[in-house]
Order: sequence, then C-alpha cells, then structure tokens
Amino acid sequence: VLTGAADLRTHLAESLTWDIAKMFGVFLLFYLMLMVGFMVAAMFAIASVWLTILVLLFFLVFLAKFTLVIPAMFVGGMNFSDAIRYSNQNITWSRALRLLGIIVLAILIMIVGLMIVGMLAIVLAKVPFIGIGLQYLLQWVLAGFMATLGSAALVGLYYRYEKEDDYEEE
Repeated sequence: VLTGAADLRTHLAESLTWDIAKMFGVFLLFYLMLMVGFMVAAMFAIASVWLTILVLLFFLVFLAKFTLVIPAMFVGGMNFSDAIRYSNQNITWSRALRLLGIIVLAILIMIVGLMIVGMLAIVLAKVPFIGIGLQYLLQWVLAGFMATLGSAALVGLYYRYEKEDDYEEE
C-alpha cells in the first residue's frame, strides 16, 4: 500500500472468496436454527415457564455441540458433513453444557466491560468536534476485539480436540 496505488477491486477479489460465502451460509444456518429453537421454546411457554426454560436450555446445549463446525471447516479444511460429524464426535453433551456455561459467563463479563467502555464513549461524545469520531473509533475497536476474541476461542477449541497423531513421534 505504501509503495503503490491501492486497487480496491483486486483487494476485494482477494478477500471475498468462496470460503467467506460458505462461512456466511453456515452462520445463517445456525442463526435460523437458533430462531427456530426460540420459537419452539416460546410455544412451550403456554404450558409452563419451567418447561420453556428446559426446552431452551436443551436447544442451546444442542447448538453448543456444533461449535466446532466452523473451525473444522476453515481451519481443518473439512467439508460441511465431516465438520458436523467431527464436532458431534468431540463435543459430548456434558462438554456442550460446560461450554454453554463458559459462553454465558464470557458474554456476561463482556457485557459488564462493554458497559463501562460505553459510558466512556458517552463522555467522549460530549467532547466538541472530535468526540463523535472518537466514539465511533472506540466502537469499531471494540467490535474488532469481540470478533477477534470469538475467532480465537473457536480456533483454540478446534486445536484442543485435534488429534495429536503427528506429534507423538517427537
């Protein structure tokens, strides 16, 4: 970039590969499954609140069993069906329940941290001229941090369950 002119079309072609479309499709599929689970849990709300909570907990643990699908596809190079099989094989029901607890705890910690930083962003927005720019910059940095943290957690989880056959010789 420093030595020549940047060609946006070339860089977009390098960035927007078929893998990005596949990742978007997998995220969309999991999002639709999550919405169906919420709708099913809402239908059980007619019968009982406790039944609704149990159905929602079961569905969230069920989805947690498939947290290795995306890293297996993009880090491990597996196709979709192999990635589902890999995730289902390595994430048992008890591991999925523990993983869901870790996810909920991490989300709560991030919410508290983001609320504190959000209050700082509100104060920064009141600074004349540059305050709103600083607020937007802070929001972009936090969004990047959360995306990086989520990606690192998924890749770390993938390597946690990767077979260590290659390393046994050393």
